[in-house]
Amino acid sequence: MAFSLLIGAPAFRLKGVYFAIGTLALAQILNVTVGNVFPTIAALPVEDLANYQLTPRYYLFLGLA
Repeated sequence: MAFSLLIGAPAFRLKGVYFAIGTLALAQILNVTVGNVFPTIAALPVEDLANYQLTPRYYLFLGLA
């Protein structure tokens, strides 16, 4: 919650296209940071991608929709 307040307060002061740019910049910064801090979360191994099944997720989100 503290992190959200720290980031959200200045972000909500931005207007129009600057809000969109700030949101995209924050997403990219978090993506790079998490990728460097937790490298196993950032990328799936090739073995996992070969055995990945999309069907269970499809039915999950179909049910949620």
